[in-house]
Amino acid sequence: MTNLARIECAVVVGLIIDLLIDIVHGSSDSRRRRASEALVSIGMRAVPALLHALTRRGNHQDDGSARSVSVGVCLADTLGLIGQSLNQRQRVSLFHELNVFRGVCHQAAVARACDRAIASITAEDLSPCEDPL
Repeated sequence: MTNLARIECAVVVGLIIDLLIDIVHGSSDSRRRRASEALVSIGMRAVPALLHALTRRGNHQDDGSARSVSVGVCLADTLGLIGQSLNQRQRVSLFHELNVFRGVCHQAAVARACDRAIASITAEDLSPCEDPL
């Protein structure tokens, strides 16, 4: 594959990721779930855009709208699912990003989704004697 083809492929994947995130932001629960599944299948390449989406559009503010909460929960859950397939260095980076966001998130349901995501990506790193909390 030529360098130009690789660049074009990366651009197309980026556009697909952006489209899927737009679907998460503006669709019904069933379409949101399907978009999340597609993002999980893309994997690590979707993480930066998902983190950006999680921290924008008021997800860190207490706007209280049901859509904002469900979108934030979906984004955090998607990151947690992707995180399970990452290598240790990538999981540590994602752990840090989610932990920082979790500290400024004022929506309880989104904060709990971040906690679930953090727990799911750190579960493999714990020895049998360690308490996960």
